[in-house]
Amino acid sequence: MSFSFQRLVAVSFFLTAGLLFSLKPVSGQVCDPAIPPLNLEATYTPGSGVQLSWDAVPGSAGIQIKLVTPAGGAIKRNIVGFEPDALFINDAFLSTGIYSWRVQASCNTTLPLLLTPISAADLFTVGSGSGLCPATLSDVDGNSYEVAEIDGNCWMKENLRARAYRNGDPITAIGSAAAWASASAGAASVYGNDLANANTYGVLYNGYATTDPRGLCPIGWNVPVSAQWYDLVLFAGGEGLGGGALKAVGLLGSGTGLWKAPNAGATNATNFTALPGGYRKPDGVFIALNEQAVWWSKSPGSPGTLWGGRVYNNDTEVNIEAFTVNNGFSVRCLKD
Repeated sequence: MSFSFQRLVAVSFFLTAGLLFSLKPVSGQVCDPAIPPLNLEATYTPGSGVQLSWDAVPGSAGIQIKLVTPAGGAIKRNIVGFEPDALFINDAFLSTGIYSWRVQASCNTTLPLLLTPISAADLFTVGSGSGLCPATLSDVDGNSYEVAEIDGNCWMKENLRARAYRNGDPITAIGSAAAWASASAGAASVYGNDLANANTYGVLYNGYATTDPRGLCPIGWNVPVSAQWYDLVLFAGGEGLGGGALKAVGLLGSGTGLWKAPNAGATNATNFTALPGGYRKPDGVFIALNEQAVWWSKSPGSPGTLWGGRVYNNDTEVNIEAFTVNNGFSVRCLKD
């Protein structure tokens, strides 16, 4: 379906086929066709529907919403009016799963249409799954995490930030490279020794902390074993393509995300929302912030190693491999 607009002067709302459009009054500004719609947000309310909103392009005369359904189908909706900035879709017209959506505006209503660039994609999930998973999880330090239900399992949607084991014992914090390289017990650090990175990317733990019997994850949750990582990767599309379905969308350079370009194949179709927190090498050097995400499993490989998973900014691959325990990686907890 291509754009086709008519000018509506006296209409502020109209309802058709379960879709409620919100039209802003004309701003009097001249529409700039170089500016795409920005700041897409979606709020889904079970039993009601999803509210899609974005920053209207000033002076625009219409908008097209493009959705990709959980089954992979495409839906397009045209909204005619002055500077539209919202769309409500009734729950009855939605199916369970993850939707991707984008917005493009038109600066005029007559052919040839003067169209803006299409926006960056945003995601929303319809339905609450099986009810197996809580919406959030808290660790021993009181940090709160969103939870994603993926293939019938409950995964933390964020990297762990805990500075203590589940019994309250502190995890040794190590800043210096030499002390990190010589550690023979559980240790934690923040990328670049910059505490601000912990809030965004989580804490990096060595392998000793990952397998410490006091437990890194909250009660009822655990560091996944390698087989559970394999299951996740298989659900995401396999080792060759699964990275795209695991990675958060957006690019660092454009201000739309945290991954460096090209963030190859990123769709976050699983809702895992992998962020590029980098890692700490066995010699204590920090590396690959905004380029890689690496997580521990608690499954041992050869002596002195544990299995883990890694995704990259420049590839859709997921590598499941054995790493020496003096690496510092992120941790995602999985519900027992």
